[in-house]
Amino acid sequence: AQSDDTDPDEVLDRPPDESIDKPLSGSAMERKITNDARAYIRALAQLRGRNVEWAEQAVVQAASLSAQDALAKNVIDLVAVNVADLLTQLEGRTVQVAGTDRILNLDEPVIEILQP
Repeated sequence: AQSDDTDPDEVLDRPPDESIDKPLSGSAMERKITNDARAYIRALAQLRGRNVEWAEQAVVQAASLSAQDALAKNVIDLVAVNVADLLTQLEGRTVQVAGTDRILNLDEPVIEILQP
């Protein structure tokens, strides 16, 4: 039989291991932030049926695309030239809101233009 002579109270009263208290270095913190963002965008792209590989490139390599390239690579659903075109393309589409499918009816939309 193996015995451990360490008093549990002594273990709890001891200061934590020094390496635990050390803040991450700049590059380690940057990697952590990038990896967290990468995991988040990957999950979001999978959830929405989007191009997962490109989504990761956007985070890791700061990649960008033109609107037409984004459409071709399944990063976006549509490209509209103006608000009227956008509403026409969205009419009748099914979207998910709070886990429920909804069909967009945009015959008489209320449009509010907000200034930046």
